[in-house]
Amino acid sequence: MPNPAEADWADAIVDRFTERAEAVKQSAMPPLEGAARLLWRQQRQLDYQDFAMMSDAAATLNDGVLTLTVDLRPQTPVTLPTDGNKITPKMLDSKADLQALVKDSKRFLTVVETIEPIVRPPQRRGIRLAHGYLV
Repeated sequence: MPNPAEADWADAIVDRFTERAEAVKQSAMPPLEGAARLLWRQQRQLDYQDFAMMSDAAATLNDGVLTLTVDLRPQTPVTLPTDGNKITPKMLDSKADLQALVKDSKRFLTVVETIEPIVRPPQRRGIRLAHGYLV
């Protein structure tokens, strides 16, 4: 059974990868031109991908051996109901799924066509003869 202190230490490593990925993503570009600028951008993209992938790893530390497990298998997309049934939280795998759902819902909530209102003719005030009274 892994030591709780070792588990915390392994989780801290994964957390640092998350911080590094965010730092790479938000770093400012140094004053470079031409080929050096292109190489810097390519390296920045690779660094971000590497750090982001490692931040998704499951870390374990057993008997002094750190193991980072990264699932590289393609994710199967979640099929959400389109027949009017409710979408439950269990159907959403991550925050990204929720964001995609919200983004998709905006498409259904936007006005794409306006319809002119039905204008009723003004009703006359007074006695109505519709039922044959006072005829």
